[in-house]
Amino acid sequence: MSAPILLKACRFTSFPIRHYSKAFRRKIVKVSKAEDYSHSKTVSSRLINAQEEELFDQSYPTAHGHDGSHERGSRTKSRSRASQHGQGRQSQHGQRGQPHTFVGDGDAASIGTIPYEKLEYGDRKFGSVIMCTKSRKHREEKKEILLEGRRLIVDALTAGVKIKSLFFSGADALNGLPSSLINAPVYRVPYRDMKMWSPTQTPAGLLGVFERPNQGEASVQVDSPLPLTLICDQISDPGNMGTVIRTAAAVGCDRVLVTKGSVDVWEPKVLRSGAGSHFRVPIISSLPWEQINNYLPENTKVFLADSRKLKEDHKQSKMTNMKTIEQLLEEQDNFDSDSDSNADEKLKLYKDAPLSVCSYDSVDFTGDHVVLVVGGETKGISLQAKKLAFDRFGECVTIPMLAGIDSLNSSVAGSILLYEINKQMKK
Repeated sequence: MSAPILLKACRFTSFPIRHYSKAFRRKIVKVSKAEDYSHSKTVSSRLINAQEEELFDQSYPTAHGHDGSHERGSRTKSRSRASQHGQGRQSQHGQRGQPHTFVGDGDAASIGTIPYEKLEYGDRKFGSVIMCTKSRKHREEKKEILLEGRRLIVDALTAGVKIKSLFFSGADALNGLPSSLINAPVYRVPYRDMKMWSPTQTPAGLLGVFERPNQGEASVQVDSPLPLTLICDQISDPGNMGTVIRTAAAVGCDRVLVTKGSVDVWEPKVLRSGAGSHFRVPIISSLPWEQINNYLPENTKVFLADSRKLKEDHKQSKMTNMKTIEQLLEEQDNFDSDSDSNADEKLKLYKDAPLSVCSYDSVDFTGDHVVLVVGGETKGISLQAKKLAFDRFGECVTIPMLAGIDSLNSSVAGSILLYEINKQMKK
């Protein structure tokens, strides 16, 4: 009777039955007698908890890392049989990749010239640090960000961003890291912990906690940035936000302004999509629209990235059902400018503001300073952005598309317009 119960109850576990000790098998039989056979999920959940306790006590081998390495626990009698078949074969033929020099004994050791401390499975030190960096409130208070992967961490180190702590699972994860720039505690954690706390489904096995750059400051200074400011207007998708910041850094924008209501530019998904560009362009995030003008010069051209289509026989057209300038100014005078209660009603007047709509290839983007506003995926251009464009005699810019395609996402449209501005400014 124990064999079928053992197979059914352990179908959600990750280790073969032959690896379990006799004590753990007795737990299985005991639980199976107490629970009804039909409630196999309830039995399995209790068995998984018992399994985790036994694995923690006996230091069973963890799951494979992304690079094929294994987390080696303490050598106990319970895993001697698995070592003979698995790791014993590795010791005879050697491990893949470059050889590593392990120095030390116990919890403290080193790989090459990088010393580290080994954390046991379930150590709260690792979980608490990662959990705090996932909170936007904590990131703003502590000015900490979480980076994952070798490439992103190397970009941050070479850019001069201060590292606070580094976590890795396999020894190969430290390959290519500039050891001279790592002046922070380094910890080796089991891959199971890495998989549990990593923001990605397939962890890279390397996580770093860094100090967030100050508002409006870039870790790497550009020699001659373009007189161009990008405003991200309520962009909520992390991938689009990271991509448009990456493009802004590539073309040499002077700065990036992110309005309040957008996704946090320092969250892990945005940082991965940005691929290190956050450290190479000044970013000011969570900025209210009332303060936008403080960061713009007087002679500034404002362009709004619009998803509208133009008529085939017109490269330039006017918005339909829009008010004239005289009508808009007259309606503005009807409101008390000092009254906060009328602020929202006054802002609604700009819904049909008289702004021209032009194809991007017929617009002159040259000037003392240019501002490009890219709206979000769902809400599009906000009323505050239209007011800014109206007050500074701006216009809407659209990208021609074939029939059947209504619009482009924020990152694609912003990238096309940014490179068009870059091309005209460098002529």
